[in-house]
Amino acid sequence: MDRLRVRREDERRWHEDRRAVYARYLNVADAAVRQITSGRVDGDHRHDDEWQAAVAGVLGELGGVRTEIQLVASVAVYDVARELLVQTQALAAGAETDLAERAQAERAVADKRREFLTAARLELGVGV
Repeated sequence: MDRLRVRREDERRWHEDRRAVYARYLNVADAAVRQITSGRVDGDHRHDDEWQAAVAGVLGELGGVRTEIQLVASVAVYDVARELLVQTQALAAGAETDLAERAQAERAVADKRREFLTAARLELGVGV
């Protein structure tokens, strides 16, 4: 009985840790997209140093939270978190492309965000 109780308490503790890091990951991913898409889009414009530094900072933060996810998440959730980071980095790398390409990259990020949210909710036992 004691072992079962300890196991349930441990699972609840990990549940809260997971929920917190997953929510933080989504918030930072959303902030990254907002920062990336805040710049102008045209072939002749190079984003200024301030924008580039802000994007690098938020992508670094996203990578750091993804590392936390690696410690507490299932392989399925971690894989989608990694893919979301990769798509967000691709959006940043192509932020100066034409509007159609940028829109396609934004859709790819949105799709991965939805996949991450679904995987996280399933792992947390929340309805999808």
